[in-house]
Amino acid sequence: MAGAEDLFRKGVELFRQKRLDNAARAFLDAIEIDPDHANSIAFLAGVRAIKKEYKLARDYAKKALAIDAKNAMAHLTLGKILDEKDKDVTGAVQAFERAVALDPLLVDAWFNIGQIKYNQHDWDGAIEAFGHVTQIDPSDKGAADFLDLARKSRERDLQKIEREAQEQEFHEHAREAHERERAFAALSANAERILDHITIPFFT
Repeated sequence: MAGAEDLFRKGVELFRQKRLDNAARAFLDAIEIDPDHANSIAFLAGVRAIKKEYKLARDYAKKALAIDAKNAMAHLTLGKILDEKDKDVTGAVQAFERAVALDPLLVDAWFNIGQIKYNQHDWDGAIEAFGHVTQIDPSDKGAADFLDLARKSRERDLQKIEREAQEQEFHEHAREAHERERAFAALSANAERILDHITIPFFT
């Protein structure tokens, strides 16, 4: 008879094959043998999140973390729920960052961080996150495309900032020159009025 760990490994393989219902069954069988098998509970939460069964997913993720607070998969799943269901991108990023702190090779967490940073126009954050994805999995074309777009966007924004700074400097110089011209014109006009009122003695 297969033990909880064997059933968990079977579930992970089915999960990778995207056979979600079969994977869920394997995880449930593992939990039936070992109710505190945190990894099976965390992956079951992941299955429920993918199927958009957010309430079940949240319950399973929290249960997994109650057993093992350092379960990276559970943090990843909570992050997805916060992002997709709750629209809490700040909380989602924090959950994803906890996940990669516990498991630096967790590609999905890095990818989700990258997407949020990209949507926020945080190009440096997106470049860092997608850079991690491409280092871990060089075949991930989606991450490579996002990485390229983020780099181009950052370069475009830097050029825009530089151009705006140059334009501002030009306008500042023009304003200062205009103010000098006005001041000179005012002094000249004032000097002429003073001269007009001066009586110059006539000597014969």
